[in-house]
Amino acid sequence: MGNYSFDIENFGDEIMAIRIEDGAYYAIKSGNAFLVFNYLYQNGSSEKLINSLRQQEELQEQTNLFISFLKEEGFCFREDQGNELDPPKLDLNGYSYKKFDDMGDLIKLDPIHDVSELGWPEKKSL
Repeated sequence: MGNYSFDIENFGDEIMAIRIEDGAYYAIKSGNAFLVFNYLYQNGSSEKLINSLRQQEELQEQTNLFISFLKEEGFCFREDQGNELDPPKLDLNGYSYKKFDDMGDLIKLDPIHDVSELGWPEKKSL
């Protein structure tokens, strides 16, 4: 787990996130994954979310797995303990998300990464 930065776009029913450092990208589809990601992105508390599911063991386990996946991939959410956001209403339809890493090499080849502080098209000096 590293210190990564992400470009995140919300398209209303899907979230696309690109990890800038290596080009890995994530499709987070509507449903539980979408709701949980948005909740955490708005500084919701994962602890509060998990506690709200204590009566639904299977859903609690699925949610824990998804949150663990996000953390392992380097997503960092600022969890404000005083945040008054209510946890989202989740269902047993599971989580729909996928990681893609097939574009990483292409993104690394993009010459924009070799630009000096003067901007394009000035290359960094070696």
